[in-house]
Amino acid sequence: MTSACPTSTKQRQLLERLQAASPLDDATAFVLLWTYFETIGLSEVENAFVLSDVLPQTIAPYPRDNDRKYRPPHGIAHLEHQRQLLNFDQAAVAWLKGVDRRLATQTGTFEEQSIEGFDGQRYRVRAANNSIASWFAEAGREIAGSRKQSLSLAAYCRNFRAVPSAVKGIAIECVSAEGWSDPSVDDRLRKAAKDGLRFLCWPLRVPLRVDESPAKSDDGQPRKLLRVTVAARDDVRRAELARAVASAREQKAAILVFPELSISHRDIAILHELLQAHDHDDYPILTVAGVEHSPRGRSWINEAVIVGPYGQTLRRHLKLSRYGDDDYVEQIETGTTLSVLESPIGNLATLICLDVFNRTVQSVVEASHANVLLVPSLSPSTTPHERTAYGYLASNLATTLVSNRWIDEPDSGRGKTFAVLPGKSLTGATIVLRMDPAGDALLIEIQ
Repeated sequence: MTSACPTSTKQRQLLERLQAASPLDDATAFVLLWTYFETIGLSEVENAFVLSDVLPQTIAPYPRDNDRKYRPPHGIAHLEHQRQLLNFDQAAVAWLKGVDRRLATQTGTFEEQSIEGFDGQRYRVRAANNSIASWFAEAGREIAGSRKQSLSLAAYCRNFRAVPSAVKGIAIECVSAEGWSDPSVDDRLRKAAKDGLRFLCWPLRVPLRVDESPAKSDDGQPRKLLRVTVAARDDVRRAELARAVASAREQKAAILVFPELSISHRDIAILHELLQAHDHDDYPILTVAGVEHSPRGRSWINEAVIVGPYGQTLRRHLKLSRYGDDDYVEQIETGTTLSVLESPIGNLATLICLDVFNRTVQSVVEASHANVLLVPSLSPSTTPHERTAYGYLASNLATTLVSNRWIDEPDSGRGKTFAVLPGKSLTGATIVLRMDPAGDALLIEIQ
């Protein structure tokens, strides 16, 4: 190191990691810089900037877009000559911003690399793909502060994110277009984005049955195991599913979302039959269906099935968290993977009800590049869902769609169906759409 090298332990460690990288390419530099700031704490860095009259969002990127002489090792020298802690971190922010821009010209060359971060964990560099937020930005209706927000690296890196392989034992699976079961889905979503993007949340009215069985908690207190199944006759279920699919087709809704635990196993075959009759350009393109509790070996599962345009099953998401209180517990085996499906309309992830605001799962979502959250839900209230959705606006610029119902009659949960969008209304308020309880569905239009 040069004599001008900074003396902070973390700074020296970052330089050593950069110098040891072989080869040092832009993707590796991006991961090391991103995870350096996550490790030392972005809030402390930004506080130091502000106290020194430096506005972090105005730091110019390094290198400049027209700098043809730049090579990644030049960034090390750029940092080594910053003796003061504040100057070093300012230079590191500038380099992170610059690399984020440069990677946009290198797509297809680095996304599958598994890169060790500053914290010793493995990461991949994935496109932020904030398609919906970008639409609002171009229309001059971006969410308040999204380009000026603090405490989020998304304020500095608009194109890419360093995505960890796992967080707190939950793996983050990055599924590119090539990984979809049906490659045509990508093309159809791209067309839907051009034609005017719409989503449809349809809280099914079919009655549910709640079964209970006795159990004991760790402290020996009695509790009850809960299992929820669909109680309606086949013809009743078919009639409502047909109405929902027909409405999505008429409204040209790209994605149709049903609530949690409201689809029976036989309904997947019904959806296949209904969708298979569609023409090649019909809607919906994707259907997210919350399936009733299902046996798996000696346990049960709560899952959401993602169905393709012709009824084929594309993906399955196991609920990552388990409902439980002093009296009841959901008798399920929880999942261990959050799949993020990268598409032309954003990075899609399915969460099931409690997953949205469970603290462990929330940290996984925030660390991922997911920005379109499709949420089947079964709850008497979605206040915690909505509160957390606002947090995802800041961390992920996320669109959150919650299709909710409850088990009482009349259904008090239907009106709790909502959507939070990363944009402002014409009056300047963050866009939150809520369903009319007397209606059949909530239509969300990006307009």
